[in-house]
Amino acid sequence: MIDFSNIFDNSGQNKKPPQEKRREEQLLQKKTPPEDQIDISKLFVNDKNIPSPRTSPVQRENVICEMRSVYADAIVLAKKIFDNSADMTADELENILAFVQAIVNIVQAQGQDMVGCVFQQTGASEQVNPYVLKLVNVCILSIEIGMELNYTDIQLVQLGVAAFLHDIGLKKYIDIISQPKKIGLKEKKEVERAAIISKEILKNLKDKLGNAIMDIIEQSGEKMNGSGPRGLKGDAISQAAQIIGLVDTYEALTHARPYRKKYAPVDALKIILNDKDTFNPKLTKILLERIGIYPKGTFVELSTKETAQVLRQNIKMPSSPIVKIIYDAGGKKVDEGREINLAHESETYIVKSV
Repeated sequence: MIDFSNIFDNSGQNKKPPQEKRREEQLLQKKTPPEDQIDISKLFVNDKNIPSPRTSPVQRENVICEMRSVYADAIVLAKKIFDNSADMTADELENILAFVQAIVNIVQAQGQDMVGCVFQQTGASEQVNPYVLKLVNVCILSIEIGMELNYTDIQLVQLGVAAFLHDIGLKKYIDIISQPKKIGLKEKKEVERAAIISKEILKNLKDKLGNAIMDIIEQSGEKMNGSGPRGLKGDAISQAAQIIGLVDTYEALTHARPYRKKYAPVDALKIILNDKDTFNPKLTKILLERIGIYPKGTFVELSTKETAQVLRQNIKMPSSPIVKIIYDAGGKKVDEGREINLAHESETYIVKSV
């Protein structure tokens, strides 16, 4: 197991793990998770089959274009659903299913690439209501964790659909959460009921969604210590709901809100780790390893004073991702930035997120 104390020092900065620790971490075996409690019965009453993931190789440039297109389309869909006061329609649900299937396919074929959309500011995400963006981002990151848990295709789609829909109830509290100040305790308790409200909003589609997804949505606001709105505790909360609840917090911390700036991912993880009774430690470890202290697409300052962009994670060494140099030590943009696998470097390491 990763020693979290070796990753963070008292100041919250990344510590360079020694070479011996790296070799030990690389020898860790990936454990197969116990069978989860998700009902993997058919998602929709029309018995439509879920497409299998693509197996043919895809050119890199086409993949990037596809990811950006899927992400942009999902934001448009999320905004339409979030802004609409009417009940969500079956057609909109089908569109969500299509988006989730596309994400599952991309994640299965391309690994961590989709994470970059979550953390890179793009034309599609600029000026978008952060609570709309959250629906899409939590869906993507939840599927990433489900992949690490070896979820089946159907389980991944269930997880993704539930994640996309789990917080649409926030639109009931839009006046509260849009305030340029931190909300009070009473308002906070009310907003924490968003997942329950989401289930109520979706009751007209219960037959199509099925009980499994409806229960995941409702339970996503629960906490492992029983402090959630329904008071569910520990294993009484489905694993899928635990994933969404954890990712929801991480996504919220790493993105700006009307009353605060965003936290660096490393600081967000510190907050989550310090709140150890609230989240499943096994899932927190997967979040740390799969998404990383320095997620794909984010920028970091190296010990060489160069600025680099994170390309992908080293799963068992989250503090040492693979990066590409973007700016030299003097702040000048480089034409052909070199790639560095920090897990193989003894002198070069990340100083901080930028």
